Amino acid sequence: MVMLQTHSHFVRLWSLGLAITLVLGACGDTKSATRDPGPLPNAFGGWGGAVIAQPAAAAGLGPRAGSGGEMTMLAASCQDVPKGQVAKIDDFEDGNTAVFPEPGREGFWGLVHDETTGALLPAGEFAPEAAGVNGSLAAAHVSASGYSEWGALFSTTLSYLSDGVRCAYDASNFAGLRFYVRGSGRLRVSLAIPATQSNEFGGACDPDKGMICYDTHSIFLFLSADWKLYEVPWSQFVQRGFGTLAAFRPDQILVAQFNFDSADLPVELWLDDVSFWDGIPTPVSNGAAGAGGNGSAGGSSAGTSSGGSGGASGGNGGGGVAGGSGALGSSGAGTGGVAGGGTP
Repeated sequence: MVMLQTHSHFVRLWSLGLAITLVLGACGDTKSATRDPGPLPNAFGGWGGAVIAQPAAAAGLGPRAGSGGEMTMLAASCQDVPKGQVAKIDDFEDGNTAVFPEPGREGFWGLVHDETTGALLPAGEFAPEAAGVNGSLAAAHVSASGYSEWGALFSTTLSYLSDGVRCAYDASNFAGLRFYVRGSGRLRVSLAIPATQSNEFGGACDPDKGMICYDTHSIFLFLSADWKLYEVPWSQFVQRGFGTLAAFRPDQILVAQFNFDSADLPVELWLDDVSFWDGIPTPVSNGAAGAGGNGSAGGSSAGTSSGGSGGASGGNGGGGVAGGSGALGSSGAGTGGVAGGGTP
């Protein structure tokens, strides 16, 4: 298990023929549109194939349009969004693009890339693949290369459905985000909230007032060949520093993104067991210590035989027990064995 100490790019898609109607209004605190601007006009329908995105700002990206059709947002419907109760976001075992169900919660996974030449796999509809973590049946598998503008991303929308209106999801019952990853390259994981989103798309950030949008709260990590667990507190999701400062709001999460930034390509990602975190670190299992061997008897003139070698390394456990001393010879004692080398 790894706890990060760290440092999003939303995307505005071409309209794709979809009508997205916005009725803007504050979602929550009616005194401050900057604090509670309401949800983004994302695609909360079942979009799953890779789509071409066009950045909405020099350093960030705007929201997505997908296959959800027309969407209307009303402030009154988002003022009493309950706190989320189900930690699991997705384990990909069901083989589809929808997140794990919770009453009122809705979310769908999808792939997005910039307009430059590159490769993003899977190229069509996203579908989990075999070989998940800890012997599970499935995981998400995505790779990106070649894009030179801002890159690509794999993400899921998160919303609470209230009277037919999609509001930002309240994850304040939880302490952070938890997930398993493996692969290669550097990955940026980000959580989008309304305060970093342009007001053109339902957010509170107003470029006409000199605000710089899309500096979403992120962490960075390096992928390795083996599965690794990350449990990341909300406090470690921070802005990168190019945009207008905004406090992170776990009660107003819009999208969870796994970003492949152009400067970090190529990147290959395997992702599994994504959930909100309760703040309790997952214990690391300890392997049994290796047993040391016993040395043979010493010679008649001097005990010269070495003791037996230490036992095999314990799996994620303490070191092996030291080898036993050699039996006494007529004139000397055998040398003790070497301790087994378990992994701490």
